[in-house]
Amino acid sequence: MIKIECLILTTQIVHAILKYDPNKLFNNQVIYDDSFPLNRMESIMSCDNFDNLLNIEPIQIKLDYTDKNQNKFYKIINGRHRVARSIIEDRLEINSIILI
Repeated sequence: MIKIECLILTTQIVHAILKYDPNKLFNNQVIYDDSFPLNRMESIMSCDNFDNLLNIEPIQIKLDYTDKNQNKFYKIINGRHRVARSIIEDRLEINSIILI
C-alpha cells in the first residue's frame, strides 16, 4: 500500500477527478504534462467490485524523486483510472507495486 499523497498526478488525472468532484483540492503533487486523457472513467466509476479490482490489480508505480525532507514521490506507470477513482472516494492509500 502507498499513500495517495505520494503519487504524482498529471493534469489529465486531475481533469478526470474534477469532472466527478469539482470541489477537490490538490496540492503540489500535480504536474503539468501532455499525457493522454482518461477515457475509461465512466467504466471505472460504474465498477461494482472496485475493492476487489484494487486487490487483484494493484497500480504500478516508479520512484520519481525524493524531496529535501526525504519524502518520496512516485510516477504512476499503470493505474491512472484506479488512482482517480480512489481520490474521488477520498481513499488515503492504494494497493501498489513499485517497479525498479
